[in-house]
Amino acid sequence: MTVADNAHLQHIKLAFENARSYHFAHNDLLLGRDASAFSSSFLLGGRAASPDQHPPGRRKQQPAPQFAGDAGEK
Repeated sequence: MTVADNAHLQHIKLAFENARSYHFAHNDLLLGRDASAFSSSFLLGGRAASPDQHPPGRRKQQPAPQFAGDAGEK
């Protein structure tokens, strides 16, 4: 995703997945001067979640916690 100079991006992903599924995601972020981006992923029901954010050449803030849904494991 490319965010132009002085622009703001808000990205929200909501996914409902099978309890046996695995979710791997990758977002490349290209931020212009004084741009900002906020990304949230809500992945429900999957066995494992592994989202990854890559803002090349930019400072990355501490990521928000990611939660995998209950896969019925005891």
